[in-house]
Amino acid sequence: MLSDLEIIALAELGMITPFVDTQVRVIEHRESIIPAISFGLSGYGYDARLSDQDVWVSKSAAQTMSYDKARRDAFLRDDYAEPFSDLPLEINPKDFTVERHMKPGVIDEDRYGRYFHIPARGFCLCRSIERFVMPPHVTALVFEKSTTSRAGLSGLMTPAEAGWAGHYVFEFTNPWDIPFRMSIGEGIAQFVFFEGSPAAMPYHMRKSPKYQDQVFMGPRV
Repeated sequence: MLSDLEIIALAELGMITPFVDTQVRVIEHRESIIPAISFGLSGYGYDARLSDQDVWVSKSAAQTMSYDKARRDAFLRDDYAEPFSDLPLEINPKDFTVERHMKPGVIDEDRYGRYFHIPARGFCLCRSIERFVMPPHVTALVFEKSTTSRAGLSGLMTPAEAGWAGHYVFEFTNPWDIPFRMSIGEGIAQFVFFEGSPAAMPYHMRKSPKYQDQVFMGPRV
């Protein structure tokens, strides 16, 4: 596991851009200093920030109704087809596009900072401000921030593999029956870096590195 000094050395070679070389706990907003969900370098990791670019949230009809059996059965019988006629009745990762299954997140701001909402019992795809260029001998595991986890946010994280490059795409779900606030420009996830022997086939050398410098947000088979 890499320490802060080792992370700094790799960041100077371009592993993380832009790179924040300390833990930041306050930000400037509306000409004031406000508390922030921490981001930047820590002793054995790096806390990435949430971007306001490429924000998508789910538009499932299930968010608008209770989950009791009677109403769910009515939905499956197409009783709710009129307002939700463009929605599928299942999620198929092999046939999933953000344009069909999701909608752009709405960015707003108030005294707590800039934000968007994950709908009640909803899901979002969003990305990091930072761009990562993983060396061929370094892989990162990604974890939720304690601040958002203890408020109920659930993250579905995948590794940043050796050789991969791009803005990291986060997947989050909101278990609450009310919207969950996502703070833009603040900490969203922690990257913990591990070093090993250089791989014979790092991510960028695969026959089809489908998520390398991705310009799309959904899954790809």
